[in-house]
Amino acid sequence: MNTGRREALAVISSAVLSPFARGADRVRIGIIGCGTRGNHHLDTLLNLPNAQIMRLCDVYQPSMKKAAEKITPSPQLHTDYRQLLEHKDIDAVFIATPDHWHAQMAIDACNAQRDVYLEKPLADTIENSRSIVDAVRKNHRIMQVGLQQRSMPHYQAAAKLVHSGLLGNVTHAVMTMPSWTLPPESPVALPPPDLDWELFQGPAPRRPYRQSRMRRWLHYPEYAGFSFTDGGVHMFDVVNWYLRPEPRAIDTFASSAILRRPADERAPDTFAVTWKYPKFMMTFANWTPVVAEGEENGNYFYGDRGILFINRDGYWARPIPRTQDPFEPCMVRTKDDYPSIRTSLKAHIDNFLACVQTRRDPLCPVELGFDATLPGLLGLLAMRGRPVRWDASQVQVA
Repeated sequence: MNTGRREALAVISSAVLSPFARGADRVRIGIIGCGTRGNHHLDTLLNLPNAQIMRLCDVYQPSMKKAAEKITPSPQLHTDYRQLLEHKDIDAVFIATPDHWHAQMAIDACNAQRDVYLEKPLADTIENSRSIVDAVRKNHRIMQVGLQQRSMPHYQAAAKLVHSGLLGNVTHAVMTMPSWTLPPESPVALPPPDLDWELFQGPAPRRPYRQSRMRRWLHYPEYAGFSFTDGGVHMFDVVNWYLRPEPRAIDTFASSAILRRPADERAPDTFAVTWKYPKFMMTFANWTPVVAEGEENGNYFYGDRGILFINRDGYWARPIPRTQDPFEPCMVRTKDDYPSIRTSLKAHIDNFLACVQTRRDPLCPVELGFDATLPGLLGLLAMRGRPVRWDASQVQVA
């Protein structure tokens, strides 16, 4: 988003009446989704003086009750998020649910005049993602998307190196991720009595209950887009951040194979996708070539002057041999040199809470979340068997 547009939106947002414009010093919060990620949010919020957790919501009672035990005074508990949104003692919600619920929950929260911290991806489809953008801006809401690498100092430092022209003309961005090996699927069974399986499925097609569907929902196409909507979104965001593309048109090509589980309901275990932008190519594969230890998961940027690699443990940059104007190789920055990902989550949430109070756009507003989500959703479409072109002028797949 350009600076002028962001400032204009901030002015509009600040004009919207909120309790924080009148000097309130704590943001009253509801957490929707009390699983692994929701607990990361909760643990972080408990250590922030300007946050007060009022309500929790989850379709699985044991997770919600265990989370509630950490909070004093005890929060109110809800199985249905719509009941949580009915209460006026909530200023903002944190949404950490399976992807297929993101759009409806975020839109309903915005329409209820709540600010939103939304885990990536923005949503499960391009159309739903655009609908979230529209709901945020129409309601003048503050939304922070959970791309917390934007709050990690070494990612910020490496961005400055790329923006300085250190690598020269970058023509290829490569993202690596190890292939996963999942355990066998759980058998079909009756849902446990303390799980609302119908509400878990929500807008998704109805399927018989399997424990693996609830515990490892990321790998089922009805609920998520596996790596493309999980770790991949973080990597796509780094490419957008460092290379600043203008994605007027993106051609997407994909291949996939199910090598170990031909009868499985889950995602393919092997894939490769290439996106063609106007000025560079981007490639994502979940088999890792022979690389140095610690580089099995991360972003590579190949320029005509040098190469840069970065992941959550650190980064390095080095010149390409025989270049006419080589630069000095950058020292490898290790995870010991910079705050951890948990620390960056605190910074990311802190930024959101401050923006709820000031009505300024946060570090990762909804438009950046859309741009980071888009490549993965295009990749999933391409994996259905044909190349896909994104036409930004029409805001649709051509």
